[in-house]
Amino acid sequence: MEDTYLIEIRLARTRWTIKKNNFLITRMYNVLHLMERHPHITLYGPFSLNADSAPQKVLDRIQEIAHNYDPLVFSIGSWEQREGMHGSVIAYSVTPSDQMKKITREIADAFLPLSTSMNAWDGQPEKKWFHITVANLLKKRKAEEIFEELFRKADETTGKKTVSGIHAHVRDLLRQVRFWEKEPPVSPVLLDDAGLRITVMNGDGIFGEYDLLQKRWLPEKEIHDERSWQQSMGLYRRFAGFERTDPVLPPKETRFLIGDLHLGHANIIRYCSRPFVFFDPGEMDHVLIKNWNYTVSAANTVYYLGDLRYGNREIPVGHYKKKLKGNIIFINGNHDAPDLGAISS
Repeated sequence: MEDTYLIEIRLARTRWTIKKNNFLITRMYNVLHLMERHPHITLYGPFSLNADSAPQKVLDRIQEIAHNYDPLVFSIGSWEQREGMHGSVIAYSVTPSDQMKKITREIADAFLPLSTSMNAWDGQPEKKWFHITVANLLKKRKAEEIFEELFRKADETTGKKTVSGIHAHVRDLLRQVRFWEKEPPVSPVLLDDAGLRITVMNGDGIFGEYDLLQKRWLPEKEIHDERSWQQSMGLYRRFAGFERTDPVLPPKETRFLIGDLHLGHANIIRYCSRPFVFFDPGEMDHVLIKNWNYTVSAANTVYYLGDLRYGNREIPVGHYKKKLKGNIIFINGNHDAPDLGAISS
């Protein structure tokens, strides 16, 4: 419906993992047509504007509120089942940060006088159910069947409904699907993420998208552009401290223990929800090597526990060895060549 709006946060680092799991779970239980294809966290709505409220007011009010906020941090947990407006919902639970709760209250306070909301939580934002939908519009009996099956094996194997047990069970279930035999699915286990942009939907299209780091509305050409996401992700890395901008070197007697950089490995960005874009593993290499050299001095000893680099277009290991500071003792991992060896630099 074109007169209906929704204010939401799209996923950033965890987007690929959640989308893939949504597909696998709904395919397994024959409800693929009810899958949420654009995973998000709703902040307000769906809603329709009052007759005296112009659409531009939506963007103006969001900007007034959002310019005071940085990226909105949250954690993704296990599954939940609830009854929605038009059927049952299976979703991932979301634990929001205090800032995320606060902006949700401010948006509700601003929009309740301007709109008619179709979401009961909007009138009581302090009780809001934060979640990421897997599938909705389910019949209650079907939802209960899926939900109970997701937990049943976990109970049998772990004795309690632990998050790790639940997702281990889903991995076992989904490996039975022949299509995925060569690429076992990745399941989230208490993943952390941050909302970098606030998206305003109008019907099925994007009405506007506000970048919380750049403090601006993005032009339409940037909203879906991967290089625009690359810019947003880079700003986020530096904001969150994932990318060092200055050296902080320790005493020479300091020793380090590290492994699994997987340099050159594009898929590791998706598998491990690293804060980079899939199409440019070179940027990941640059940042990880810079972080290393801003942390390790030439006099420090580093024990490297395997898997230095990996991928279909592997750069020779010597290329990376020359770039890393420290007296490095390499221990081969399952993706390393037998002659990885030990080096000093």
